[in-house]
Amino acid sequence: MKIKMNLAPNIIPSTAVLKLSTSSSCFLPTTPKSLRSCSTPTRFQISNSKTIPARDRVIDLGKYKGKMLGSLPSNYLKWVSKNLRAGDTEEWAKLADEVLRDPVYRDRMEWELAEKMLNGNGARPNFRGNAVCELVEMSERFGWDNEDKEGWRKIDFGLLGTSKGGRIPRLGWEGSVLLRLGM
Repeated sequence: MKIKMNLAPNIIPSTAVLKLSTSSSCFLPTTPKSLRSCSTPTRFQISNSKTIPARDRVIDLGKYKGKMLGSLPSNYLKWVSKNLRAGDTEEWAKLADEVLRDPVYRDRMEWELAEKMLNGNGARPNFRGNAVCELVEMSERFGWDNEDKEGWRKIDFGLLGTSKGGRIPRLGWEGSVLLRLGM
């Protein structure tokens, strides 16, 4: 049985054919003959679409295959940027660089630091106070709006760093608590 469907109709105009496997209950993607090119594409070829930001591109290699680049840990993106600079994977290194410079991804990097501190992995060795005090100090340094409960509620921390994860509320942003209070 074949089912035709348009994947991401508003983003990338592409068509895939899905076959219903008789041995299992999953859909297996195949490329229709009309869309196959004469030349053999490289294994890690990336679509030339410029409409999707690098942070929302789905990686098709490595241990995070199938995840959006913006949802990956910063240390992994730094590794990709440093080590995949040749051959078929060079474009992934360039995309990793782009994500690491992205202001939306900055939220993820800041949150990673806060998480490390909360888990005890990043606490200062001579720090005598508790994690809450250090977290408040860190949030002030980053300019987070801790009073914007509604803004914090909207964040999907699994997708933080992508267009779908929401943004960490910041002081001085439109709609933040200080602006609503007229300060």
